Amino acid sequence: MENNIRRETRYPLVKTIYYTAESEQKKNTYKGVVKNVSNSGLCIYLSGLVDEGKSISINSVLPISCGKAVVRWVKQIETGFYMAGLGCVN
Repeated sequence: MENNIRRETRYPLVKTIYYTAESEQKKNTYKGVVKNVSNSGLCIYLSGLVDEGKSISINSVLPISCGKAVVRWVKQIETGFYMAGLGCVN
């Protein structure tokens, strides 16, 4: 979950992005909203559950180099709405 002990500073960024879950046999594209970014990852709001440890491909342009990421943590905000921390693996 979010805390103040970070390797890098997070910067606010509100941006809609599209991503694909790597482990799915059928490559569906999903939409999320970025909350903040750093050079090593980002925090994103999602309308569907993504499991911790799952790899995803980010199909949108970001101000950081993060085409692939791993889900580090997930927190349910309300039914069907989640916040997740992603670590870039480029």
